[in-house]
Order: sequence, then C-alpha cells, then structure tokens
Amino acid sequence: AGILASSSDGKFSSIVPGVTLNVLQAQTAPVTISVQSSTTKLVAGVQAFVDDYNSLRQGIETLTAFNAETGRGSLLSGDGTVLRLESDLNRLLSGRFFGVGSVQALGTLGISFNDDGTLSLDTEKLRTQFANDPAAVEEFFTKDEIGFSDKLDKLLDQLVGEDSSLLVSRLDTRNRKIALNEQRIEFLNARLEVFREQTTLKFVRLEEAISKIQNNLASINGIAALPPLE
Repeated sequence: AGILASSSDGKFSSIVPGVTLNVLQAQTAPVTISVQSSTTKLVAGVQAFVDDYNSLRQGIETLTAFNAETGRGSLLSGDGTVLRLESDLNRLLSGRFFGVGSVQALGTLGISFNDDGTLSLDTEKLRTQFANDPAAVEEFFTKDEIGFSDKLDKLLDQLVGEDSSLLVSRLDTRNRKIALNEQRIEFLNARLEVFREQTTLKFVRLEEAISKIQNNLASINGIAALPPLE
C-alpha cells in the first residue's frame, strides 16, 4: 500500500498536498513522520490585519479631530470622503458573509470592535475555531467572490484603487481646485501689479503738484510790499 517516489535533490513536495519533505540522509529502518497543522501564520496574518486597521483608525482620528476649546478642526474634519471610507470599512468588518460555510463573521474568529472603533483579536478563539473546523476558516477567508479576502480587495479597490476610486476622484477634485486657485492668485497678482503702478503714478503726479504749489507759495511770499507814494 506504500507509494514509491524519487527525487534528485531529496525534496518531495507532491506526495502530500501542501507538505514538502526534505530527506537529509538515507535510513534503513522505517521512519514515521507526523504532520500537524499550525496556526502560527494564520494568527500572525490576522493580527497584522488588525494592527493595520487600528493604525488606519488612529490616522483618521488625528486628521478628523476637533478641538472643542478652540473651536478648530483638523485637516479633514467633517470630510465626506473620510466618513464614507470609514463607514464602508466598518460595514464590511461587522457584517455577515453568507454562502461561505459555517463561519460567516469575523466575530466568530475572535475579531471584534472595541468601544473606540479599533479592532481586537482573541487569538485563543481563533485557534480553537481553526482546530475545530480548519476548512470552514479557510473557506471564509478565501472563497472566490464572496469570501472575506475577495470582498475586502474589491472594497479597497473602490475606496483607494489607482483607477476611479473614491480617493482618486477626491484627489482629482482637490487638484482641480488647487489649479483654479493658482489661476485666481495669478489673476489677482496681475491686478495688484496694475493697481500698484497706477497708485505709484498718482503719487508721483501728486508730489509734482505739491512741489509746484510750494514753489508758487514761495514766489508769493517773496513779493515785497510797495512803499507808499509821497
């Protein structure tokens, strides 16, 4: 019932799907090999996603913060694009995924929202769920079209993709506004230059007029009174 296999470099990767066996030396006695699943990469990957999302949340809070004492907001306070991005992400992360098997929500895998909007990961709950039904966990993340990974990719493409995404459209609008403002500034600077030249000319003419008046006054003051006739 055994399987005969050979390899020129001692590496066997097609005998058991997903398992690569490296043979280091020959052995005459039978060798028993045990293969067990590991959650190390799974937990690390999910934790990295949680950390990245929390970093995004921190950036959003910083850029949209409002100081009630000074009455001043931050750069993106009340910005509709940021609100849309935040809302769409929250809806996906807190929603249910139908058609992907027994695991249909991130909460089932230990990923939950905190009161401040950040995410937290219960690693033991994730490991337990994977140990009980690894296929269901894999299907939740990887099923085409309706799995979490595909849906997240599609949403991110709509929000921040290179072509016609929400942020690209917003950036284009901002750039057009900046270009219009620059044109407006150039127009106003040109008008100010004309006004400066006109004002300078008026000032020079006024100085000339004052100088003439002063000369006339000096001439008038220089006229002496005639002595009376005897």
